[in-house]
Amino acid sequence: MNKIFRRDQIKISKGKMLIIKFGIAIVLAIASSVIIFSILDKAHSQDMASKYLISVTNGVNNTVDSWIGEKKKQLILISELPEIKKGLENGKFTDSGIKDKLELIKEHDPNIENIFIVSPKGTILSGELSLAANFEEFENPDFWKRFKKSGNEFYLDTYVSRSHKTGKLIFILVKGIFSGSDEPLGFVGFTINWDKFIQQFIISVKLGKTGYLAITDTIGRNIGHFDASLNLRELSEYPWMKKLISEKNGFQRYSFRNETKLMAYLQSKETGWIINASIKEEELIGKMIRLRNIVLCACFLFLIIFLFLMVYLDMFKLETVERSLLESKRNFKLLFDRSSDGVFIHAIKPKGEVGRFTKVNDAFLKLFNISESSILSQTPSDFFKMDERDYSMLMELFFTGKIQPAEMKLIVNGEPMWVEFHLFLIENNRNNFVMGFVHDITERVLSRLELKKDRDILNKKVEEHTNEILRVNQQLRNYIREKEKIAKALSESEMKYRTLIELANDGIMLIFQKKISFVNTKICTLLKYEKPQLTGLIFEDLISPIDKGRIMDNHNKRLQGITVPEIFETSLQASDGEFINVEINAGIINDEDGRKDFLFIRDISLRKKNEEEQRKKQEQLIQTDKLVALGTLVSGVAHEINNPNNAIMLNNSIIKKAWESTKPILDKFREENGDFIISGMPYSFFKNYYADIIDEVQKNSGKIKTIVEDLKNFARPDTGILCEEVDVNEVIHSVIKLLSNQIFHSTLNFSFLPNELPPIEGNFVRLEQVFVNLLQNACHALTSPLEAIRVTSSYLPEEGMVEVLVSDSGEGITEENLKYIFDPFFTMKRDKGGVGLGLSVSLKIIKEHNGSISFQSKIGEGTTVSVKLPAKNKNDGKSETC
Repeated sequence: MNKIFRRDQIKISKGKMLIIKFGIAIVLAIASSVIIFSILDKAHSQDMASKYLISVTNGVNNTVDSWIGEKKKQLILISELPEIKKGLENGKFTDSGIKDKLELIKEHDPNIENIFIVSPKGTILSGELSLAANFEEFENPDFWKRFKKSGNEFYLDTYVSRSHKTGKLIFILVKGIFSGSDEPLGFVGFTINWDKFIQQFIISVKLGKTGYLAITDTIGRNIGHFDASLNLRELSEYPWMKKLISEKNGFQRYSFRNETKLMAYLQSKETGWIINASIKEEELIGKMIRLRNIVLCACFLFLIIFLFLMVYLDMFKLETVERSLLESKRNFKLLFDRSSDGVFIHAIKPKGEVGRFTKVNDAFLKLFNISESSILSQTPSDFFKMDERDYSMLMELFFTGKIQPAEMKLIVNGEPMWVEFHLFLIENNRNNFVMGFVHDITERVLSRLELKKDRDILNKKVEEHTNEILRVNQQLRNYIREKEKIAKALSESEMKYRTLIELANDGIMLIFQKKISFVNTKICTLLKYEKPQLTGLIFEDLISPIDKGRIMDNHNKRLQGITVPEIFETSLQASDGEFINVEINAGIINDEDGRKDFLFIRDISLRKKNEEEQRKKQEQLIQTDKLVALGTLVSGVAHEINNPNNAIMLNNSIIKKAWESTKPILDKFREENGDFIISGMPYSFFKNYYADIIDEVQKNSGKIKTIVEDLKNFARPDTGILCEEVDVNEVIHSVIKLLSNQIFHSTLNFSFLPNELPPIEGNFVRLEQVFVNLLQNACHALTSPLEAIRVTSSYLPEEGMVEVLVSDSGEGITEENLKYIFDPFFTMKRDKGGVGLGLSVSLKIIKEHNGSISFQSKIGEGTTVSVKLPAKNKNDGKSETC
């Protein structure tokens, strides 16, 4: 057994070796993947840094160019000031206002150090040139050559230098100024504070923790750097600076001050400066390198621990297995010797035949009353005498899984014995054995046989009782079947009743002891309750307070059998507090609980609403009829007023001529006889007063005539022709005259702002009706005479439309009412006599003219109405319908 065990252990060790090799391969694969990933990540990081830095430089470059462009626009505005040209022509600036303007520009732009104006000869006319530059530069002929080379328009001196006077770094932007004949009058320029400029556009831009922006000029000087020690320092000896100067646009990896960096650079179009953005390479890939090193160390540490554990566990397991084997042998011997069941072991020959017994325990010998020497000379097939099968067949059934365990009848010493077999196969590298357990179950089998005999007797008696029960059961089934038929009929009847109740178009409610005891779905929907909520409520609480006493009194009388109206109307309160108009048909039903009030409830809200609308429409039609009659009456009255008014105007002119003829006679009489009294006044005062009276009568008669004409025009019959050439401004003037009294009683702030308009094709009378309605609405909307009404006319050439805006600052219209303003008979001023037809008719008239009308309103701020009408095309002929 020891030899077999050690061969098994050798096999396990080989398996562990394969595991060790596989673990080493995994660790190496992980380490290789980490190294490859770090290389690829480094390349990817450089690519992302390139895109990032290029985008930053491009953005800063655009910002700088835009800023320079803004400065140029400012110089253009300054150079075009008449005071500047006048001062340059005179050779001096006497107007202090121009200096104030230049100082104001400096105050609003902190980057501008100084604004100077210089004559073509270099004479400073305004500003302090020496604050920011060497004056000799402007006396240098090369400066003027460079300036003229730029077309005398703009010159940007990009060479950043330090002022001798202030010590500040500056650069200069100059703009030429010319006369009307393009003769140079001088130039105006900015000296720009370089430190403020780079602080705003370069140093303030942050790139990660180690990145920054810088500006380099074309000769290799750092002119803008967060490290002030590098400003104005020439770095052209460095290879990376040479590459930057020569390429001007690009990306590179370089080393400076023992640090590896990445840089993107781009040349400004406006200035020629090269703006570059740099960042330390370590900031981008440092974390990855550290992570790679940590992972590699962890992999190799894991490999060492893994190898140690594999070797240690292998040795530990070998020792454990040996101890377990010894323990198993000891336990097996105890089990074999002390088992209460008979235990036997027999060999199996190479071809599968049953071999002899090799070992049996004491319990086996006692069970079969045989000696050990006699049993070891036999095979199980010889010893176990079975009725139905032999031992070899039993063993085959065991090990094919067809039987486990097995009960067998044996003949031992001529007597029957029932035993229970358990067989187990023991395999090793040399021989195979079978170990069997045999247990005497004779008493159990005999008891079972006796029990079977008793069970047969019991089954016979049960069968007899069962037949009796089946007979009674059949009778019971017949009875139950009859009951089910009755219950089904009752259920169907109840279902029909419930379906009828639930599908009824009217709400149904039962009132018992003044509480609601039953409701259907319709009444729950109507009153917006769930059934459990509505059931149990006191019916009186739902009734309108106005009808509550009357309805509950009739309810009590109905329960007492007193005749009361069965159909009546009232209002019931829904769950949201709304009162709903209903018609109730009531009746009494009786059940086991007592008398109940059975109510059919119908929603009549729509009927009530229709009745109210019919009543209002009838009133509106009566009012409309009155207005038609009033229009006819106004036309007739206007005609009747016109006749006496014409007589007044005619006679007044005669009276005026009579006064002019009489006045010299009365003057002569006064000279001869002194002043005298006429109509209670001295003649010297009366002669002037009387002339004014005659003129006032004539003037007011003219007003009466104008009003009468306007009324006649407004009331004259409409021909219906829509092809008149109409001036919209004339229509509005006519409407204003017609409504002048109403307008000036409604507001103290009325205005009409007419613009020149092309004519439109339409109907003067109908358009007059539209604007009368709109102006009357505006007057009604005002809540105070201080609120305004404004009428504006204009032409929209891009649309080819004439637009009239009628605006008021009155109370405004709600969003809800705006939806209905064009509906016939809808009005918000019914108490002021409105019938709700004005806007409906106006909309129809505007649509007949192919125009549009729209409203914009806000509560408390007022309303604006826009009327658009198509202008008449000058090239159009007369319409075919005209």
